[in-house]
Amino acid sequence: NIYEETKEKLKKYEILKDRKNKKFIEKEDLKKEIESLKKEINQIFENLLKEKVDTQNWENCLNNVKMQAYEISNEISKIQGELNGLAVDKEEYKMKDNNITFSQQKLEYIEKEIENTKNKIAQIEQNNISIKAELSSKTGLDISSNINELIKRIYQLKEEYLKTKNQVESKIISTILVYESILELKKQEDEKLKIFLQSDLIKSSIKKMTSRYNEISYESIYEISDIKSYENVDTNKNSSKNRIKDFEIFITDGYEKFNVKDISTGAKEQLMLALRIGFLKYLLKNKSGFLILDDAFQHSDYERRKILIDSLIELLKDDWQIFYFTMDDNLKNLIRERIKNSGYELFEKLL
Repeated sequence: NIYEETKEKLKKYEILKDRKNKKFIEKEDLKKEIESLKKEINQIFENLLKEKVDTQNWENCLNNVKMQAYEISNEISKIQGELNGLAVDKEEYKMKDNNITFSQQKLEYIEKEIENTKNKIAQIEQNNISIKAELSSKTGLDISSNINELIKRIYQLKEEYLKTKNQVESKIISTILVYESILELKKQEDEKLKIFLQSDLIKSSIKKMTSRYNEISYESIYEISDIKSYENVDTNKNSSKNRIKDFEIFITDGYEKFNVKDISTGAKEQLMLALRIGFLKYLLKNKSGFLILDDAFQHSDYERRKILIDSLIELLKDDWQIFYFTMDDNLKNLIRERIKNSGYELFEKLL
């Protein structure tokens, strides 16, 4: 009956109102539903009492309506008893005109609105269950946890995420700064190396050791539009060609330029020894030093071995000491021969 339905709506209203006070996660949607139910309840009271009723008076008014309904029910029972005593067929009853016109259309409309409201409430409750399940999954808390606990945990996770995010961003920024600094230092060192390799000291050392090549260059490989190109190191920080993929070393004899990786092993031995001696002379500022070589000429042919040994003898003139380890009898005999002819002393020891 209308009392029970109204009572039910009041209960739902109180539930929604309670959820609102607890800051339920669907606060705004519930607020709209509360206002909608409030309007419907007001409309019901207005239809029953022909006047508007304040929210605070709903319970009292509903109790009054219940009391009136109870009295009317008793009156109906009393009249029904009297009518039964008259033994008059119900079809012959003539109702007293109470100036209320029944409208089937209006009844159906009200019933439809009530049903729609029930469906909306059921949908909201289902949505709340889904939201709670998702929050439980995200937070790791049990689904039976209080909604406020779930919301609190969400905020905690948010703070942890922001803290971690800031730490990661700081590490990335610091790494980028270090990387850029290293790149800048590398460019500076590359430029120094380029200048050093072009020095007369290195050129002279290479010429003496190889008797053919007279210049070496340190060149970077750039990737530009998927096309490899060899160019000298570009120290311009803002250059569009700063995507260095690798670097190569080239030597030239004044006519042709060769990639060091393409020359023979013997030629590489000569070149590496020339660079080593050149670096040492540069670091020692042309003061005397010493070299320790372990079968450094084993891949060189007979003629190259003579040139290499004679280059070492040139160092002896500047008071250098040379320690050479070898198991090659041919090379050992050649060293003896070249040293003997130079006038310097050779000390041999069998290990």
